[in-house]
Amino acid sequence: MKETTKKELPLEFIEALSYPAKKHRPLGKWPLSVPKDPIITDYTPIPGKKTTPKNFSYSLIFTAFDVRDYGPEIKKFIKIFDNLNIRRFYIESYRDGYSVDTALLKQVKKDLEKEGYAVSGCVTTTHLSDLAKYNESPSAASCYTDKTALKNLKKIFETTASIFNEIIIDDWFFTVCKCPACVKAKGAREWPEYRCRIIADAAKKYIIEPSKKINSKVKLILKLPNWYQDFHKNGYDLERLVPLFDEIAVGTESRDPKTTRFMPVHGSMLFTYIKQLAPEKVKKAWFDIYMCDEKIFTEQAYQSLLGGADEIIIFCAGIIPQKTMRPLVTALIESTEKIDRLSGFSKIFAVPVIRAANTEGEEYLHQYLLMAGIPAYLTPVETKYREKLIILTEQSAREQDRPALFNRLLKLKKDILMTTGFAKSIKKYFGVKEVREEVRVSRIKYAGRTQHLDEELYLKLEVTDGKHLALLNDAYPYLTSMKIKESKVYVVSIPVSAGKIKNIIGQEEPDDYRYMLKHPWFIEPIKTVVKPYANVLLYNGLKTLFKYDI
Repeated sequence: MKETTKKELPLEFIEALSYPAKKHRPLGKWPLSVPKDPIITDYTPIPGKKTTPKNFSYSLIFTAFDVRDYGPEIKKFIKIFDNLNIRRFYIESYRDGYSVDTALLKQVKKDLEKEGYAVSGCVTTTHLSDLAKYNESPSAASCYTDKTALKNLKKIFETTASIFNEIIIDDWFFTVCKCPACVKAKGAREWPEYRCRIIADAAKKYIIEPSKKINSKVKLILKLPNWYQDFHKNGYDLERLVPLFDEIAVGTESRDPKTTRFMPVHGSMLFTYIKQLAPEKVKKAWFDIYMCDEKIFTEQAYQSLLGGADEIIIFCAGIIPQKTMRPLVTALIESTEKIDRLSGFSKIFAVPVIRAANTEGEEYLHQYLLMAGIPAYLTPVETKYREKLIILTEQSAREQDRPALFNRLLKLKKDILMTTGFAKSIKKYFGVKEVREEVRVSRIKYAGRTQHLDEELYLKLEVTDGKHLALLNDAYPYLTSMKIKESKVYVVSIPVSAGKIKNIIGQEEPDDYRYMLKHPWFIEPIKTVVKPYANVLLYNGLKTLFKYDI
C-alpha cells in the first residue's frame, strides 16, 4: 500500500481545530490527536469570581505536551486556573508517539500534591506504532494487531501505573486500521466484530493486567467518545469494556450544532445512557473548548451536570488559557453557581428509550426528542422497567430480536411509542409497508390545523393500522394509535430529510431531524402522548441553559 502524504489528504478535523497563530509549539506524530496551539506566556489568572460548586468539581487535563512545556514551572502555571477552583489535575504520560520524562512526571505530581490538589495520570493511545498510513481515514488511532503497538501499550501503562494510583484513558482507544495484518486476522468476520474483540483483548492483556501487576491500587478509567452511534464500528463494545474498567468517563462534547450533527442536549443524553449501563462506575464527564462560543462551552458543562456527572474534566491546560479562549472560560466561571443549582434536576428524565448495544438505524433521532422538550433517556434492554411509557426505535433491538422485546413489554402491560422502523419487524400486530415511490412530504395536519413545509422530506414507510392522530399530505398517517391487549400503542412515521449541513472542514453531512424543531406539528402529537407520563413542561424549561437557533 502506497503511503499517503499529508499534502494528498483533505484538511482533517483535528487540524481544522488548531489555534490561529503564527507559531505553534511542536507536537507529536501526524495525523495529530490534539490541535496545534502556541506556547502560553500569559500566566495571569483567567478572570471571574472564584467558583465554589457544592454538587460537582472541576478537573483539568495536562496533555503530554502541556506537561513537557509547563511542568517545570507548574506551580506558577496553575495560577491561571485559580478562579475555576480546580480540584484534580490529570497528568498525561504519553500521546502521539511522545513519552514524558518519568522524572518530570514524578516532580509535577509531587508539586501539585504539595499544593493540595488530587493528581491522576492520563494516557492517549495514539501512534503506538508507525501504521497510521493504513487507517481508513486520517487518524492518530493505533493498530492493535501489531505486536510493536501492543508492546508499547503495555510499557506505557506499566510506567504510568508505577507513578499514579488512577489513570484515565483518552477517547482514542479505538482502531480504524486496515493494514495487511488486520485484514488477514479479520478473515471472514465483519470489521466491527473483529475490532471489538481486539480492543477488548488489548484492554485486558496490555492495559489492565500489566497496570494492576505493577500497582494493585491503580484505578483505570476509560473515557468514551461522544459518537456513541458508531462505537461498535471502531472497537468500543460497551458490553465487553464497561465490566473491565474501574470507572467510565463520558465525552459530553456537543460543540457548534450548526456544523456538527450533535444537538446541545447531546451531553446529558449520552451521560444518562452510559450511566444506565453501570451507575456506580459513571461519574465523570469530559469535554473540550473547540468549536465553542461562550454559550456552547458553558452548555456542555450544564448538560454534563443535568445528565448526572459529579466531576467535570476540561480539556486541556494548553488551550483554555489562550487569548481567544479566556472569555469562554470566564463565561463558564460566571455560570457555575447557576449550573450547580440546576444540577439537582438530573432525575427529570422520565421516558425511557430502549437502546440495545451495537445497533444501528435512525441515528441521532434520540437527541431531537430531548431538544423538542421530551424528557427521554436512553437505557439498555432490561427485564423490567419502572416507567409506564416506553419508546422504541430501530436501535432498541436487532431486527430479529424486536418481536421478543415487544411481546415482553406487552406482558409487562407497558404503553409503547414506536417508530415505523421498529414496527415493521412486528408483523403480527402492525401493517407497515414501504411506499412504492418515495413521497415528498409537503404538509402535516394535526388537531385540525395544517402546517406547510418547504424542506426536502420524504416518507419511506406507511402504517396501515390504527387510528390516525396526525396526517402527512392529508393521506399518510404520521401518528397512529391502537390498543393491543392491555397496552396503548402509538406508531410514528418520521420522514427522512434530504437536507445537508456543512461541517468544520466543509464536507456535507445529513441535517437529520432538524425539521422537527422548526415545525411544531411534528413534535406536538408526540408531546400529547408523553404528557400523561412525564413533566414535559418542566423539562422544556430546563432542557438547555441557553436558547439556540438550530
